[in-house]
Amino acid sequence: LISSCFPYIAKRLLQDDSPRSRQALRDLLYEAGDRVDPERLGDLVDGLSSYSQTSKSLPPSKLVLSSSSPSTDHDSNMAEVGAKGEGSTVDDKIEAERRIAKRVTETEGIIGFAKETADILLTPNGTLIQNILLEESALATTATIKDQLKSSLVDGPKQFRDSLPFGIGSILPPLPTESVSPFVSKSDAESRAQELFAKLSSMTQQQQQSSDSTHTAGTHDGGTRTQDMKDKDQQQRLNQVQAALADLEPEQLAIVSRELRIALPQYTPLISALGNKFVSQLLQNVNEDINGKLSNVTESNSNFVLEQTMRAIASASAEGASKMKDQNEAAPTKK
Repeated sequence: LISSCFPYIAKRLLQDDSPRSRQALRDLLYEAGDRVDPERLGDLVDGLSSYSQTSKSLPPSKLVLSSSSPSTDHDSNMAEVGAKGEGSTVDDKIEAERRIAKRVTETEGIIGFAKETADILLTPNGTLIQNILLEESALATTATIKDQLKSSLVDGPKQFRDSLPFGIGSILPPLPTESVSPFVSKSDAESRAQELFAKLSSMTQQQQQSSDSTHTAGTHDGGTRTQDMKDKDQQQRLNQVQAALADLEPEQLAIVSRELRIALPQYTPLISALGNKFVSQLLQNVNEDINGKLSNVTESNSNFVLEQTMRAIASASAEGASKMKDQNEAAPTKK
């Protein structure tokens, strides 16, 4: 019973932005009070997808040929088929129509899911799930940037000094770039966000591999995959997409074309506004992080040039975040 009701519950939690629903959604997503559970987030998305798919159904009259047709029409059709010497029968036509109707229904379900997801994620007023994804993705982005800066500015020079023979590196002073170490250290929230998206990416890859048995080949070597194998996988996925597009029925193409024509003018401004929200959140994080690190600087580890540089970056980030926020408030909303 719970499994049957969950798709509706998922849809209700994602679309209802009332305080009670927001608290219920937060309780569902956060496993330990401050950490988003990727599996629960995946279950929520699957629930919404299941609801969108099952809520789309065609009336029986569209699944089969009209049963109200006189039997004489059926006989005349049979006679006409036989007269033309065609191999198909009325039963074949009914089966073909059922197959097309089923594929059209599946297409409508996928489009319905995409539109409902877009309405939830792109709403100008913001929802809890939108705010969570923006915050976590911004934190994961800053964590990745810090990893790259730390590798280039801190770890690289240190490894070079340590590699010098006869311990020469131990008597050499640290390079100026190594003093940025406090500013490129990740916070706990950034590490958690990075782990969240790594798990989500791993879950997505596992689903892709389970849907294509050829992806399992070569994964028994401890999970390492050569670049050539990755290129083959990418080419194979491209071929699958091309084959799927070529296999679309004309009715499916008409539906997709119609929905794109209607949706693109509506959602393009909202996608741009969401991008502005992400950049604004990212810049705000940078400003708060740098100011927090500067407040912990003592006289013993003070570096005037570095501090002034970081203050300039923090100020520019705050100004950029403010401008992005103003653009979001002035952006048009979907009618």
